[in-house]
Amino acid sequence: MQFVEKNWKENHILARDEEFFYWMYTDEEGCNVVLAEDEHNDICGMIGVIKYNSTKNPDIVGTMWKVLHTKNPQLGLDIGKKMYEIYNPRCDIGPGLNKRALKINQMLGYFGAAMGHLYVLGACMEYRIAKVIKKQERISCMSKKRLFEIHTKDKLRMIYNDALQRRRVPYKDFNYVVHRFMQHPIYTYRFMGIQNEEGVIKAFFVVREVEHDGAKACKIVDYYGPYEEIIDTASEVYRFVDENNYEYMDIYCYGVPEEYLFTAGFSWCTNEEAIIPNYFAPFEQKNTDIYFATSLWGEFDVFRGDADQDRPS
Repeated sequence: MQFVEKNWKENHILARDEEFFYWMYTDEEGCNVVLAEDEHNDICGMIGVIKYNSTKNPDIVGTMWKVLHTKNPQLGLDIGKKMYEIYNPRCDIGPGLNKRALKINQMLGYFGAAMGHLYVLGACMEYRIAKVIKKQERISCMSKKRLFEIHTKDKLRMIYNDALQRRRVPYKDFNYVVHRFMQHPIYTYRFMGIQNEEGVIKAFFVVREVEHDGAKACKIVDYYGPYEEIIDTASEVYRFVDENNYEYMDIYCYGVPEEYLFTAGFSWCTNEEAIIPNYFAPFEQKNTDIYFATSLWGEFDVFRGDADQDRPS
């Protein structure tokens, strides 16, 4: 934590909040931080590892990757290699890269890109968080699908489909869901299940409410279940946004079919139509690209809540 305090920005949460640090990086096997030491046994580099599952070859993501200037110009790569030796992962995948880190990852053979950013506007008289240049037109949707909040771990477990999630990259097991969202030491997350036409809930969104200047918005941070369940949920999404007086609900993702999100009332976020802020602490009224990288090419799914994203700063 002292290394973070000295070498990241001042008052970083992982330097000042011991409980949060342990929540993020420790599990029953110990502390998931790879350190490098110099000849004086002083820390000169680190990478914090988050495991999406507890399998023999887990999907992981390296976070807080930091090295100091030393005699070893490849220290950063050496730490990354050591991480692979220790965890033997199926893949390393997650968002939160800046453009420079994205280019480095691409040079190393990783696939990298920006996540898609889509949003649904609430029916507000004025907008204090968002800046609306062109009002979003709502689509007509007649569907029997409904959104219901899921309040208990047992109910969530009944909906969570482990066989389906194992086919996804990254594979986030149920223990990850519980730890990441139900046991978060600071944030409160809600689980919104999608009840289909047969009255069955097969999927759920994970969302978090944010506030600024007396106004509210809703962030979708993750999703579990078949993506087809999203289709034709626009009327319910509009109801949820309006009943909660949200200026908007937005999602950052990669791998979710965009046409499914369109039928749920979402539109691409562009500077020509709206400013949909992502940062609230401190608040920044601007559109933001979130980049990710993955060591495994092919089909994969990335969401705003992956890695160490959607955390206090």
